[in-house]
Amino acid sequence: MCDQIPLIWRKDQALKDLNDKKKIAPELYQELHSSFTNVLVQLKKNAQVIVDESAVEIERCQEEISSLSYAICNLEIEHEIGKVDEENYKSAFALLQESLKRATSEKTDFELTKSKVSSVLLGDTQDTMQRTKTYAEQVNVVATKLPEPPVVVYVKEVGKAGI
Repeated sequence: MCDQIPLIWRKDQALKDLNDKKKIAPELYQELHSSFTNVLVQLKKNAQVIVDESAVEIERCQEEISSLSYAICNLEIEHEIGKVDEENYKSAFALLQESLKRATSEKTDFELTKSKVSSVLLGDTQDTMQRTKTYAEQVNVVATKLPEPPVVVYVKEVGKAGI
């Protein structure tokens, strides 16, 4: 879908250019343009469904991450006060950590899907994304070459300031 929407846009634009140059009949232009428009409308509807479902899944993952974080915290407390022995603690901690990694990875996947589909819906193409990435990489390179800013510490003499 992320490839189809920009492709249909480009085809429709090429069709418009051909019509403007009088290389195709106006009736043919209208028929093909209508066809492209119908396909785009359907693809956009499908893309919006994916964006909406991704948002729901991101929220579900966030709730799961929060619950797992609380569970880890409670496990740490129970272990600290001696209610959970070392063997059970290590086993439970490993299981919770693995579940937390899975939920975080799943959330990241949904966020990437939502972002990519949303970008396509907004008209961004891979070329635009690549230019943005290249620009961001250039900014990062420049930023890594800058020296660290100086740290300024202000010292107030307690006795002389009247405090």
